[in-house]
Amino acid sequence: MTFSITTYTVTPQALVDGERGFVGRDGTILTSGANAITSSGSVDMTLLGTVLAREVGFHAIEHTGGHGVGIDIGPDAYIGSEDSEAIDVLAENFISIHNAGYVRADYAFMQLAHSDGGVGIHVTNTGVMEGNGLFANSGTSTVRIENSGVLHGGSAAIYTGEIDQTGGTTLYNSGEVLSSDRSFMGSRAADAVYNTGVMYGHVQLSWGDDLFDGRGGQVFGEVRGSLGNDRFIVDDASLALVELEGEGTDTVEASVSFELADNIEELTLLGA
Repeated sequence: MTFSITTYTVTPQALVDGERGFVGRDGTILTSGANAITSSGSVDMTLLGTVLAREVGFHAIEHTGGHGVGIDIGPDAYIGSEDSEAIDVLAENFISIHNAGYVRADYAFMQLAHSDGGVGIHVTNTGVMEGNGLFANSGTSTVRIENSGVLHGGSAAIYTGEIDQTGGTTLYNSGEVLSSDRSFMGSRAADAVYNTGVMYGHVQLSWGDDLFDGRGGQVFGEVRGSLGNDRFIVDDASLALVELEGEGTDTVEASVSFELADNIEELTLLGA
């Protein structure tokens, strides 16, 4: 049934196809030994308060199957799991998540999977998400991530590198993406990264004819291409670009004087 939580409860909540869930600013769902919210089918949630699951293997939100899910997390909300992923979603057509609050987990803060076909995965973050990263696999559909807040992951802050992820990933970052190793791990398709913010950790573009546009942003690490004809648009002469031998014909477009690294074949000076 549809739920509306405006006070404190330890009772797990559930949604099925066509239903909506609401947690008010003074509302709290706190569970032990169960998911805080379990849903299936096509559902929507507006979360303005606290949703927290405790104990190993349980999520703040778990969605399985059905057409899709829309989750809107407000600026004062806290969504968390102490021993699993905070948000774990498997849907057939679309996954749409907007976070303006705080999402935290000891594991991935989001684990999102999407069946082949359909609209794909769209995540917008203006708040803070912290844990072992955002893992997204949309099969043959696309992943779109827009970050103007903070994404703080572990060894991979954003990971879309599963072998069956062939729909491509687009990242628009004007905030901060932090990782101990890779701030971004691309898919096995054509990916695009537009960075006007700050990325701590390597940017790994992976397979496909990828695009990295770093104008106005900073990367504390390397930007690494891979198989495919990659394109790098830069305004920072110190940016470290890495390609290996035999990985395609790669191009740098620079608005500053720029020295090509090994295995990058072409340079175009913008405005020349």
